[in-house]
Amino acid sequence: MVSVKFDFLGQPRLRINQVFLDAPEAVIASLGHYLKTRSRVAWKQVGNFVASRDPKTRPVQPVIVQTKGRVFDLAMIRDRINRLYFNGSLDCRIGWAKVGQHRRNARSRTIRYGTYNKALNLIRINPILDDSRVPAIFMDYIVFHELLHAAVPSERGRGRWRHHHGSYRIQERRFPDHALMQKIAADLVMILVTPRAR
Repeated sequence: MVSVKFDFLGQPRLRINQVFLDAPEAVIASLGHYLKTRSRVAWKQVGNFVASRDPKTRPVQPVIVQTKGRVFDLAMIRDRINRLYFNGSLDCRIGWAKVGQHRRNARSRTIRYGTYNKALNLIRINPILDDSRVPAIFMDYIVFHELLHAAVPSERGRGRWRHHHGSYRIQERRFPDHALMQKIAADLVMILVTPRAR
């Protein structure tokens, strides 16, 4: 709901959810104080406000998603993985993210392949994966990974939310050839950003 990064000059870059539009003045003041001083006390006050906002009580704009790509149909993959690993118990929506929404991180040489938004109960998959060079089993793994976020709650510790905590990692290893999936994830970074030969 709010993320702050400081550049090498100490200047903040802020991304903030619209829920802050109706935040109390004290919360906005604490956020401003944190941006100037990086005060842990001020940040904790902002965090308490975020934690107090139950996603079920917030008005959520409907999000229209596209499930069919040129190569992969996400709805079919989700339904199959949901049956195989979660006994069909999950009701997450799924769709392709907008182009550019999950950019490649050139610094760490990674790609964010997917995300799960709890408030929207929505999985978004990076459209860079809608490519015939991507193994179908890897698409299964990515959808499994995001469905698992819906099934295994995040944990709060040391002042932040942890999505890939120990319990999550144990469940994630249920996927066949988990180590191979990690290797494919790393290998695909360079493959998918290389233009296709014509």
